[in-house]
Amino acid sequence: EYELAAAALSSLRVDDAPSSPYYQSPAERLEVNVTVAECYLESDAPIDAEVFVGKAGAAVADVDGKEHAALMLRYRSTHARVLDANRKFLQAAIKYQDLANTTNKSVLEGDLLILLGKAVTCTILAPASSQRSLLLSRLSSDPRLPSLDGLDTFESHGAVVGKMARGELIASGRMAAFGESLLPHQKVKNADGMTIVERAVLEHNMCAVARIYASIRFSDLAHLLETTESKAQVIAAKMITTKVISASVDQVKGVLRFAEAGGGLGELRADWEAGVRGFCEGLNEAADGARAAMEAGK
Repeated sequence: EYELAAAALSSLRVDDAPSSPYYQSPAERLEVNVTVAECYLESDAPIDAEVFVGKAGAAVADVDGKEHAALMLRYRSTHARVLDANRKFLQAAIKYQDLANTTNKSVLEGDLLILLGKAVTCTILAPASSQRSLLLSRLSSDPRLPSLDGLDTFESHGAVVGKMARGELIASGRMAAFGESLLPHQKVKNADGMTIVERAVLEHNMCAVARIYASIRFSDLAHLLETTESKAQVIAAKMITTKVISASVDQVKGVLRFAEAGGGLGELRADWEAGVRGFCEGLNEAADGARAAMEAGK
């Protein structure tokens, strides 16, 4: 009876004055408010849960973290879940990643791996931004990431976050397994009719295009993004307005022009040339080794 439990606990009279008969220590107030938030999460009331996470946060500064380590972990975990449930994915991802890196020995390795998976989920779903790019880089370099492949809920996450961190275009078909693993609140549609994951992939692919092209027709952009020209224009306009990409729209010619002339094109070309050079050098070494072995055999 989570909803009734939350109502009963939240109605308790609490006072922070030690002389009051209703006095509760900061740790006691923290535990009550965290429990109320947990109950509201279980009863699918994330907005109410957020209110009580806020009340819990007001007591955190006065709680001894070492003495009440388990309680502090409950608070941090509940806070992350509340942010996730309210679709504040970037903030939730930061909290989940922080929890996944905790050094508290009472937390099982399996639980830390699940928290890492949740951090990856929320990062992928978060709107495009520089902070999201930083999170993608950190998560893609986490040595535990390949272990997610062994968990049914997160088996596709490692591949997706790796491609996103490298700035590669992602085909919508590759997101099918990822989409199936999402929770109900992560599958809802936005006002524009797109799901959260569809918009996240569109924004990511737009950033990937910006790294390669100096300019592109909206007809070609729509093909790359696997969407309509109108949606491509709407996404581009929004990302320009929020300064996620630096570009301008030529509506007369139907062209999107990127201000940095292809973004990371020079860097990509340098990487490609270095790769070709390395391959050729390796091939020459192999040929020299084969030739030496043949001459030694004679």
